[in-house]
Amino acid sequence: KPRKTNKLRLFGLLTLLGLVLAAAVGWRLWELEMARPVLATGSEPKSVTFAPGGSVETMARELEEAGAVRHHLIFEALVRWRRVDGRLRAGEYSLEQGLTLPGLVDRMARGEVVRHDITFPEGKSLADCADIVAVRGLDRKAFLAASRDASLVRDLDPAASDLEGYLFPDTYDMPRGAEPEERLVKRMVARFRERMGQEL
Repeated sequence: KPRKTNKLRLFGLLTLLGLVLAAAVGWRLWELEMARPVLATGSEPKSVTFAPGGSVETMARELEEAGAVRHHLIFEALVRWRRVDGRLRAGEYSLEQGLTLPGLVDRMARGEVVRHDITFPEGKSLADCADIVAVRGLDRKAFLAASRDASLVRDLDPAASDLEGYLFPDTYDMPRGAEPEERLVKRMVARFRERMGQEL
């Protein structure tokens, strides 16, 4: 019996040592993965865009496809370990040299998306504004069509036939997704109401 007991103790000790060793190796591999840049040395900066409503799993697989993470489960584990799975924001994120996976997760939790600004100087006509959006890659005709929706200012100017004079000149973050021209026009009118309300 004593010999059997000693064998059981030895087996238990070896098992415990094996688990400790495995945990130490696993932790070290995790640390190395967290320190690894999302882009290989010499790679050109690129971006990845997450659609609104996407799950952590969807984001993880998109990052894996972009080569920013070796396996999607690594990203999922990090997000849940940091308890930020409900805070990740949709949008376009820049991947550049030196950025690590924890850095990217922090950036996504703060919503630090890539901004594509478009500036409308004062004194520009609707046609001028349409030219500006066309240069920035939006649809000129769609912008002009949205600018003819006088219903947005009907309460301010019942006789208005378009939004000439109601698109506030300022710098805007260009919208992404469906109908960006219409959404941009609505934001410009909203900015006009906001600023003119303050002036009044």
